[in-house]
Amino acid sequence: MAKHGVKGVSLALVDDQQVVMAEGFGFADVARGVPATAETLYRVGSISKLFTAVEVVRLAEQRRVDLDRDIAEYVPGFGMRSRFPPLPITLRALLAHHGGLPSDLLRGMWIDKPHRLSELVEDLHEESLASAPQTQFKYSNIGYSLLGRAVEATLSRPFADAMRDELLLPMGMARSSFEPLPSFSNEVSKGYARGAEIPPYGLRDEPAGSLLSSTRDMARFLRVIFAGGRAGDTQIMSEATLDEMFRPQFPDLPLDFGHREGLGFNLSGIWASGRPVAWHMGGYPPFFVIVALLREEKLGVVMLANSHEAGKFAQEIAVKALELGLEAKLGIAPHPPVRPPRPAFDAAHAATAQFAGRYVVQGQLTNVADSGGHLKVQFAGTDLDLVPIAADRFMPEKRVFFGLFKFSLAPMEIEFTRVADRSVAVVRGFPMPIPCERVEPGPIPEPWRARLGAYAAEDLSGERFTIRDLRVEEDLGVLVARVRVSGTMPSDPAVEVRLALRPVSDDEAVVTGLGTGEGATVRALHGPAGTLLRYSGFTFVAASR
Repeated sequence: MAKHGVKGVSLALVDDQQVVMAEGFGFADVARGVPATAETLYRVGSISKLFTAVEVVRLAEQRRVDLDRDIAEYVPGFGMRSRFPPLPITLRALLAHHGGLPSDLLRGMWIDKPHRLSELVEDLHEESLASAPQTQFKYSNIGYSLLGRAVEATLSRPFADAMRDELLLPMGMARSSFEPLPSFSNEVSKGYARGAEIPPYGLRDEPAGSLLSSTRDMARFLRVIFAGGRAGDTQIMSEATLDEMFRPQFPDLPLDFGHREGLGFNLSGIWASGRPVAWHMGGYPPFFVIVALLREEKLGVVMLANSHEAGKFAQEIAVKALELGLEAKLGIAPHPPVRPPRPAFDAAHAATAQFAGRYVVQGQLTNVADSGGHLKVQFAGTDLDLVPIAADRFMPEKRVFFGLFKFSLAPMEIEFTRVADRSVAVVRGFPMPIPCERVEPGPIPEPWRARLGAYAAEDLSGERFTIRDLRVEEDLGVLVARVRVSGTMPSDPAVEVRLALRPVSDDEAVVTGLGTGEGATVRALHGPAGTLLRYSGFTFVAASR
């Protein structure tokens, strides 16, 4: 915590029905000297999705919804634009982030007075799917908002009320709430980023991220899982339904690159003493949290933090807690996952030139350069050398002290492959694989060439995070949208992102890439004042040239 400037952390370790530890460290309120405890409340961000998922599968168990029916049957008025063959956007697909929806609708997401979920459904009419449903994992907050709306419509009650009465209270989580300002909101930890206190603000996508909870309450949730869906004398859901939540959905899809997703839980990418961990992380700026568990061994950990910087060590803390738990409970000494031995490879035989080019890395353009049979790339702001370990796989190395020394970034690897007629560099070694699509230059259609220039966003009232400026430009034969994202607080840094665009029609261009946030559409609209551009709910007007 001291190393990364984290102000407050609360941690709980659960062994079946026993809470082994539940403690707080640091401060919930630095200015007032209020310590963080096991009862301190935090916004848990995307951990909220686990509870939304539980309620949806409970409704399916009660035969009030069918996981394999289209969401439109349960959400009145739902509809989106699509350029893909008609495939159903099922509840199951949304639960497993395979619904094809964009990751976010940025306009109205972080806002002083969030819209109702029914209004979000109306806003989505003008948005486009990012991928064909049931074909690839694409993490989506919007998808979980639609699931929350399905809960509302099925139970004929506001989402927060339904979740409180139908799920949270029966599980014994009396101090947890999806409400923006519950009666106990004065017990919520302050939030901190870069050492400064950050005032709270609203989130529209409450089923995806607005749950307020404590480590003590989250420990109750883990106990329900380890008890086969039972909380005391109340059967929350059957063990068969729980089994389904932990079963990989849509397995072995080529565009998932080995990632496995259950109904809410991530099922791959994190290991504890050689065992795959079921997990989920969450961030409600500036809070950061993680829940991780070994279901068979009935061990789980939850860490809630009030500082964004906790994301730098949350996974490490969770894995260490589980490993120590395994050692204490079962005598299993901590050890890393067993990796198959790597066959010897003669680097002199690496055909590096075929992999050189421009790639989209988490939405941004970067260049993989071939220099005399040696690949170099910039990733996450760091210049790396790529050392061949197989014909199509490379180990990144970082040079330090003016290039005199270098060290490998094991177990990180980059695999170059071709999937569904796309050339992709897959970055492995993180909890989820990061697919980076290759971008090929080509002629830019005349309608899009005519739109090159600067644009300014219309009507940003109430928005906490905004895209104020958008510039469409050509970069060596690639259409690019350069956007500047900023917050309203002095502590919010402005971030410029360069999105590679692939025109798919005279009026639509798609953000290139297969990952989260990619696949979204920039659409040209024709109005009385001329051409407008629409992206993630924001409308942009041409600036004077």
